Amino acid sequence: QILENKKFRYYTIEELVGLCIDSDFVGFTCLYYNQETANNIAELIKKQYPNKKIIFGGQNVSNILMTKLILNQIKSVDYIVLGEGENALVEILNNYPLENISNLAYRKGAEIKINHLNSVNLNKIPIWDYELPLGLKESSQLPEAIFTPTTKSNEHDTPLRFTEMK
Repeated sequence: QILENKKFRYYTIEELVGLCIDSDFVGFTCLYYNQETANNIAELIKKQYPNKKIIFGGQNVSNILMTKLILNQIKSVDYIVLGEGENALVEILNNYPLENISNLAYRKGAEIKINHLNSVNLNKIPIWDYELPLGLKESSQLPEAIFTPTTKSNEHDTPLRFTEMK
């Protein structure tokens, strides 16, 4: 639960790794500011649960240069989904042959494979059917603001905890 007592809750890395115990696959949305953290958590998960499959996606890994760099350097990552990942993710989870999944990069032995890149018509993807937290109705105001503030550091954006806000 991210919303606990109506307040944003930060998980420790150990808690995040522990949440993966019942999962066969663990996915990360990789953005510029969280790439290093995603790499580190993926390595911890793979160390504790070596049979779990780690999937990276998101704008920071959706270019071929970054994809090759990560698959060469971060051995805990099994798959990278490039671009729109809705179809590729479903096909990975349904155990399709890897070589037939568009927008997918993976290792085959020592070789990095990057499959055909397709664009996705987002108008044909159904909207999620989800329940809003706390009995809210769509477009209603949250009781308290939820935000993810960051600050610039020398290398990248750094997330701030609420208590660090000035």
